[in-house]
Amino acid sequence: MSRPQWPDSINSPSDIPGTVQYLVAWGHSAIDESNSGGVRIDERYEPYLRDLRLKALGSASDGARLIAAYTLAIAAASADPAVRGLHPGLVILDEPLQQNPDAEHRALFVAFLSKHLAQAARFQTIVFTSLQEQEVQALQAQNVRLVLPPGKHFLMPVSPARAEGGPTAIHELPPPSEASTTPSGT
Repeated sequence: MSRPQWPDSINSPSDIPGTVQYLVAWGHSAIDESNSGGVRIDERYEPYLRDLRLKALGSASDGARLIAAYTLAIAAASADPAVRGLHPGLVILDEPLQQNPDAEHRALFVAFLSKHLAQAARFQTIVFTSLQEQEVQALQAQNVRLVLPPGKHFLMPVSPARAEGGPTAIHELPPPSEASTTPSGT
């Protein structure tokens, strides 16, 4: 397999915009501003901190943060006009808070969603997650678009008519201005 031809400003996968910023923003415990210069991506797109593979560093929660950050960085790089990648422009994150992060990492996640890095993305991100009431309020105060399901559950039971092959009943969410402010799962 031949190496991809990068634009002049990109000499290796490590030069792809956004790679390190997402890892720092999501709070990977092995990476911060002081050592972020040591992050590199090898020719197989495996992320390293100096000579150590990132997926071997940090806590169990760091694995989920690494996957989310890496996925977002690939989408951001593909959307960059200098790279013009073939990414479809859509990232879906299914419960990025699933590892029950501590309060500090929950705050980093909320801050990430409301800060420039997420807001300036040239791709769409859909996040399915459970938020606490104060997190919902903080995101709404920053004008982050939230679609909150009515009630306690996003998934709704299938109507008996649909289960028997009858007409399909689709539950539509109210417009964002009418959405309940009670987050799912609390």
